[in-house]
Amino acid sequence: LSVAADVTRFDHPTLEPGTRSIVNPAIAYPWLAPGGFIIPRVQWHGTRYELDPARRPGASSLSRSVPIASLDAGLVFERTVQGGFDSPTLQTLEPRLYYSYIPLRDQNALPVFDTALADFNFAQLFTENPFVGGDRIGQANQITAALVSRLLDVGTGAERLRVALGQRYFFSPQQVTLPGGVPRDDKESDVLFALSGSLARHWIADVALQHSTLQKQVVRATAGIRYQPRPASVLS
Repeated sequence: LSVAADVTRFDHPTLEPGTRSIVNPAIAYPWLAPGGFIIPRVQWHGTRYELDPARRPGASSLSRSVPIASLDAGLVFERTVQGGFDSPTLQTLEPRLYYSYIPLRDQNALPVFDTALADFNFAQLFTENPFVGGDRIGQANQITAALVSRLLDVGTGAERLRVALGQRYFFSPQQVTLPGGVPRDDKESDVLFALSGSLARHWIADVALQHSTLQKQVVRATAGIRYQPRPASVLS
């Protein structure tokens, strides 16, 4: 059980000022086992705006109430492998499904103080709302399918390699956008691929690809390398 509450006063010499209050209680009940997990979660997102009556005569107090539900489920398969490593290595295969549902709420009258479209990445695949900030909550009826495989050192538990593949599927068109935004009308997201591995002691490399299902090509690729000789010290 969790409750998040936030009150923010926005002020600007030329843009619309206002006060936004948010209350977001949530409850989840995880079923966890060595070979898998199921996590149902429901929450309620309540928002209220107190705006400048001079700018919005007769409509300076606005509110929005949205229920949110999600179901996260996955399996974990393991086997021990030997090839190419100095010590026994555990290989995992982790399929995961994440479903979320948010009913449609008309939010065109609400101001936009600090909200933007979230970056599309692996973490965002497993969230309900495509926006960051408190001014827009997109309707959702969607499921994410992902597959992760890891190589773990049996003795230390250190992760030697991680490979991940994921995509989101939409059961309804997008209707909530930011002002001037173009709604999404496709039925599936781009495909995300991620590879992370330990090159040598203290050295870690990361590669990520985003493949467009509409353009049939890679539209974004990122690569990085990190050197971490000790805790709290890193060069990227």
